[in-house]
Amino acid sequence: MSSYALETTQQEISDGYRDLTRLLNSGQSKYAVDAAIGLTKVDANELWKFLMNYGSTELNYRDTEHLLILSALHNSWIDDPTNPIFVAHAVLTLAGATKVRSESVLKFMPNKY
Repeated sequence: MSSYALETTQQEISDGYRDLTRLLNSGQSKYAVDAAIGLTKVDANELWKFLMNYGSTELNYRDTEHLLILSALHNSWIDDPTNPIFVAHAVLTLAGATKVRSESVLKFMPNKY
């Protein structure tokens, strides 16, 4: 009898999102795509929420082009959820974007974040 867990634990999922954030922040596109594709196998809807949230909070609020791209890719993924190209494209869009946390929408939010 094996003592290995057959399901992904919540800690592993949290670590996966922490790693994905680190990879996106450092612009490591290939590894970020690999991490995101892995997370889609756990919960693709949760990954899309994460990507949308990341796009809104980590990038310059004045540049909204990446948000439009994410929205279009998400809509395309809804039409064809088995195609990982939409997730990969969204991750590459975020990894390649200029990160300016000082110009994030978070500076206008109450102390929730």
